[in-house]
Amino acid sequence: MLVALLGLFLATELPQALFGLLTAIAPQLFQQCYYAFGEVMDLMALVGSAVNFVLYCSMSRQFRNTFRRLAHKILPLARRTSEFGNVRKA
Repeated sequence: MLVALLGLFLATELPQALFGLLTAIAPQLFQQCYYAFGEVMDLMALVGSAVNFVLYCSMSRQFRNTFRRLAHKILPLARRTSEFGNVRKA
């Protein structure tokens, strides 16, 4: 799981880090290239975050259990159905 997460992080964040390094060396590069590649790099970071969540859910039972427990605390939907008592099935 660690290798998958590290690979995803490097694939999505490394281009942005390299671009930041290049713009520190050559400041004029920022205005020339950021408008063309900035949105793509930001989109890659957002997609990487979403895929990161899916990787955690698919590879870690402990993460799924903790997420489920926290979701039940935050979302009162499960509690509402239990407040009205048991519903009989016909």
